[in-house]
Amino acid sequence: MDDFKDSLVRFDSICIEAWRLRHDARAISSLADAAKAAVMQCIITPNTAVKAYRRTCEDYLARTIAAKGVPVVGVSTNDSSARESTGLYGNGIDFTVAKRELMGRMTQCVDRYRSRAELYFQIEQGELFAFIDEYFRAVPETVKARDRHISKGRAKARELLYWNRLFYTWHALAFPNEVEHYLIALGRPPAQRPIAIRWRYSTLDEDPEVNDVEPHRNRDGRYFLVDDSWAAQQGLVNLCEGNKLSAIDLPGKEIGCMCRVTWITNINELPSELLTDVGRGYLRRRGNQ
Repeated sequence: MDDFKDSLVRFDSICIEAWRLRHDARAISSLADAAKAAVMQCIITPNTAVKAYRRTCEDYLARTIAAKGVPVVGVSTNDSSARESTGLYGNGIDFTVAKRELMGRMTQCVDRYRSRAELYFQIEQGELFAFIDEYFRAVPETVKARDRHISKGRAKARELLYWNRLFYTWHALAFPNEVEHYLIALGRPPAQRPIAIRWRYSTLDEDPEVNDVEPHRNRDGRYFLVDDSWAAQQGLVNLCEGNKLSAIDLPGKEIGCMCRVTWITNINELPSELLTDVGRGYLRRRGNQ
């Protein structure tokens, strides 16, 4: 943080120097690039951000394999310190195969993070640079106008300083959700898979600075059916294009999506309209009216 404060001091001094030379266009022609360089000296690059994200994913994958399931934190009865206990959803999973499959999914998450990080950084940096260029194209005449512009530039620089913290928050659930999806559903034979999910909407989806897609409010409470579950294979559920799990992204894949899902394993948890006549007959035979 001290280094960034020093960068802002240099930024201020360059802007003030441009103000002193405001009637000499040739003299201030190179100062805009110097101001940009001063600000960018302490800003994390997309490449560095992606490396940090990859390390986070690799750590989560290692913990998943070690715990043989989704890693959870418990409390030690000896010293009340946090400890990781046996993972969730790991029973019956071949973790030799799971590790290979999850590494592939991790690579997809990292690649997606990289492409989005580069684009997001380019946009945020572009807005700051455009603001700096505006100042140097028409340096204000008064001290008051100069200081107001410099203050806004400092604020924009601080926003860029923390771009990766916010950007990572929007993607933090992406790989854990992939792990959960694999362990609960994809890594199991159809007879052992859940039959559906129920979408749980998050109001964080509505943050206009976060989301580049339509908010998922219209998915809240909706059921999406697993295409190849045992219930689907036996014709017990009404699969259509509007309710297939394979037709949508899980929470966390789209930028800013902070929603969650509940996995459905029992057919009697589904609303009647999602069942076929065969499915409703299946329930009646088991005493579920």
